Amino acid sequence: MPRASSSILVSNEHETWVRLIDNVATLQIRFFDSRLNTWVQRWTDTVTLPRLVKVVIGRTDAKVPTEIIVPLARMPL
Repeated sequence: MPRASSSILVSNEHETWVRLIDNVATLQIRFFDSRLNTWVQRWTDTVTLPRLVKVVIGRTDAKVPTEIIVPLARMPL
């Protein structure tokens, strides 16, 4: 990825990058498969979407990674 200072836009011939978060050391994306009742590393089902997507961002200036879980479908109560 092209480097930029701060949140400066960097462009190449066919792509554009915008820095969203500084000091990112790790990025993990997992998908919840309700049929297996577990988080999976890859989503291969082309017919349905996963119920949940988990994003974990590890920053060099934070002791604990930030975890975000995004629901893609309504879960029954």
